[in-house]
Amino acid sequence: MAENSPLKDFPHARWLDDSPELALRDVAGDRLESAMSRIETYVQKAFPGAKVSTAGMATTVHRLNNGLSKSLMVGFWEALV
Repeated sequence: MAENSPLKDFPHARWLDDSPELALRDVAGDRLESAMSRIETYVQKAFPGAKVSTAGMATTVHRLNNGLSKSLMVGFWEALV
């Protein structure tokens, strides 16, 4: 593949096995954002020295859609004014 392995930055080659996964059903963006915030806080308290981050389509799409919706609404009202 490559001369420098991208996996060298991870603890070992099976790093995915150590990453907890949480399946989320489709809910409203504000409810998901609130739930993700509570989950991140809980996990950070449980593992104070660990780096906690979220990933995946469930968290990314809602955040992008919320930002896009706000931007579109501001642009709409600015155009009317």
